[in-house]
Amino acid sequence: MGTTTFSQMAKGRKKPFAYSHFLEFRNLLMNSIKITNVDFATEKVIKSCLLSGCVGYDKITNKWAKVAGLGQLNEEGNPTFLEFVFPNGKTYQRRANYEPKDTGAYIIYATPYNFSFDDLIKHTTDFMDECDLAIGQNIGACKTPFVISVKDGDTKLTLLQAIRQKENGEPVIMVDSDFGDSLKVIDFKPEFMADKFQMMREDERDKLLNKLGIMSANTDKRERVQVGEVNATLAQCTDYLYLLIDTFNRQMQDYGLDFKMIPNSSTNELYAKDFEENEETEETTDIKEGEENGIDD
Repeated sequence: MGTTTFSQMAKGRKKPFAYSHFLEFRNLLMNSIKITNVDFATEKVIKSCLLSGCVGYDKITNKWAKVAGLGQLNEEGNPTFLEFVFPNGKTYQRRANYEPKDTGAYIIYATPYNFSFDDLIKHTTDFMDECDLAIGQNIGACKTPFVISVKDGDTKLTLLQAIRQKENGEPVIMVDSDFGDSLKVIDFKPEFMADKFQMMREDERDKLLNKLGIMSANTDKRERVQVGEVNATLAQCTDYLYLLIDTFNRQMQDYGLDFKMIPNSSTNELYAKDFEENEETEETTDIKEGEENGIDD
């Protein structure tokens, strides 16, 4: 009796996850930020919950988890009781305490007003999925631009044989003189729209990337892209990204928690580099103007 290898076992298993646009962009956003003083597993929980709107933290147990607000709201609009929900299904409830004390229990929001990045991503990725479906349907319609009607089954078989011969590059020779009279062809002449659907899809994709703080290159433009346009897009990307970062860090500061969210994307590096270059350019310009005007340091 032979042994079963790992590769043989793997072949018999279904893939645990199927590709989706939603998960692709969600992963990109999660990778765009880092949280200090936590391990990888905990960081994954925090970021995943924040993308859905909020996350809970219990200072007594040092636990981060999905959270649900219970009871009445306090003067700041925060729930007075919290239910912590863990991936294995376990839950517990306790009174919220938003003071910077060892007994603190907090609901941490992703944005100042309750907002779900998951909903933002899904709104665009659903549209992208619809475009992909339309592209496939349009290409399929263009591959079969007509419908053929025949008078009987024998004519159908003869026609199928003729089509196969043509596809194989063989000459088609028909003996039956009545064959053509038994056919009726309806030409749909579908318009090729796949390229337009593709452009719409990429335009929405670029908008989403900007909202997630990720730079995207506009490859459709033939003219030279202006520096001001690039800087405007860059600033927009960082504005969206820092909406999440600043909101999280302000709550950590108010609650006296030793955690911090920092950017982890090339966009931030580009922004910082661009800012430094602008400062150097302005400084050089000021020096030159001073020299021209005869002003010494």
